[in-house]
Formats: sequence, structure tokens, C-alpha cells
Amino acid sequence: MRRTPPTAMAYQLPEEEYRALQRARDHLRLLARLTEPRNFADVQDLRLSPMALTDCFQRLADDLDDIVRAAWWPGG
Repeated sequence: MRRTPPTAMAYQLPEEEYRALQRARDHLRLLARLTEPRNFADVQDLRLSPMALTDCFQRLADDLDDIVRAAWWPGG
């Protein structure tokens, strides 16, 4: 018996939340670049305060919460 593949669900975002999702992506890329060591000395000297990291991750979590709440499924 042949099964038909399930149809993919698609959620929609308002334009403002889509832009917020892009900003969150860009922010994560920036954090990755800032923490990427360029040489051995960078590995030894890289210091990011726990408070700075906490602020960055909390901001991203808050932004992503807003985006998820704004997403909607057209069929529901």
C-alpha cells in the first residue's frame, strides 16, 4: 500500500515580525563573529562578561517569543 506524504504545514508572519526574525538572525550571526577566535592569542584573551551574554540572549529570547506568538496558521 502506498502512502501519500503529509502536506507541510505553513505558518504566516506579519511583516513586522518577519523583520524581527531577520534581526534576530543577524544578531546571532554578530554574536558568532564576535566570539570567534581569530588566532591562538584570541582564544586566551576572549572575555565576554556573563551579564553581557545574559542581556544578549535574553533580548533574543524575548524577540523570538514575540515572533512565535505572532505566527499563525491559515487553516486554524
